[in-house]
Amino acid sequence: MIELKSVTKVYEDLTVVNSIDLFIPKGELLVLLGESGCGKTTTLKMINRLIHPTGGEVKIDGKNNTDMPPYELRREIGYCFQKIGLFPHMTVANNIAITLGLLGWEKAKIRERVIELLELTELDPKIFYHRYPKELSGGQAQRVAVARALSAHPKVILFDEPFGKLDPLNRSHLQKEIQKIKNRIPFTGAFVTHDMMEALLLGDRIAIMKRGSIVQIDTPKNIFNNPIDDYVASLIRAPKEQMKQLEATLERGDG
Repeated sequence: MIELKSVTKVYEDLTVVNSIDLFIPKGELLVLLGESGCGKTTTLKMINRLIHPTGGEVKIDGKNNTDMPPYELRREIGYCFQKIGLFPHMTVANNIAITLGLLGWEKAKIRERVIELLELTELDPKIFYHRYPKELSGGQAQRVAVARALSAHPKVILFDEPFGKLDPLNRSHLQKEIQKIKNRIPFTGAFVTHDMMEALLLGDRIAIMKRGSIVQIDTPKNIFNNPIDDYVASLIRAPKEQMKQLEATLERGDG
């Protein structure tokens, strides 16, 4: 589980995250949603100490994340982000296996795990095992990044707008992959996005942020049907309008 207590981040005179409290139980994927600059990515990065909070505390499975050396903490937390970050001089297999090597896994076990993860992310090991990042499409590279985040059976997985630069088709495919992976291998995680439809599809719960604070946290269904204020209502307006437009288009087609 992940717990944030009165977590704050201040840069000089700018409060980016304002004393937030969050509890993500084991097996839940919480989506942090909001406009650019609302503090969602800063919140995510304070979980694995890429950013240090100005105040408050972050706990993983009841243990303060400052009680572990950063490198040990991050080996237990899978991290998948928008820039992908694959090492260009390393094969797909070696990119996925990098944490496993640092943990001292045997070569045979590493190979077995890499093949398992390639199959899990629907990348044929016979085709992709020895490829390099430059030989991958954007969608394929992001699948490798997801596989790498899952490699060492992490307690926690963090996603920082991982699909933000992908075309709609690849984005949709990867959203479905995350749903399937979570059904097969339950994990505890946080997923940052500014896309309400993505949040509704992926989140067990959604925490909506505005100016460093959480304005509403609830299930996708409750947020969609019962926005707490005008700001939340404005965020769900677009997917509602898209659904209405689609229904109207289909009705015209039927006629």
